[in-house]
Amino acid sequence: LQMGEDAEADACFTACAALRPEAPAAWRHRGMARLRLGRFAQAEADLSQALARRPDCPQALILRARAREGMGRLEDALSDLRAARAAGGPPVRILLASSRLRWLQGDLPGAARD
Repeated sequence: LQMGEDAEADACFTACAALRPEAPAAWRHRGMARLRLGRFAQAEADLSQALARRPDCPQALILRARAREGMGRLEDALSDLRAARAAGGPPVRILLASSRLRWLQGDLPGAARD
């Protein structure tokens, strides 16, 4: 996805998901486009579709955590990050995101631990 082309990407990946609804990448990429458009609930739904097809995808879990953060669902976002870590996702990215969520919750000791 190129920056600034998120609306076009949304339309493109909508067509991809319609043609191949079993493909997790179409859902993940559309979710990413919708996340960048600030459409958090739609992004979460798309990323959940991707995860229904490939539950161990760290990238989809991290993206869904961002969508859930955007909706204020911080505990659910932390749960996704724990799952992403268990699935072998990038530890530094996950730890930074976890620390940020704990900070937003007011859990400064937890943020420092992460």
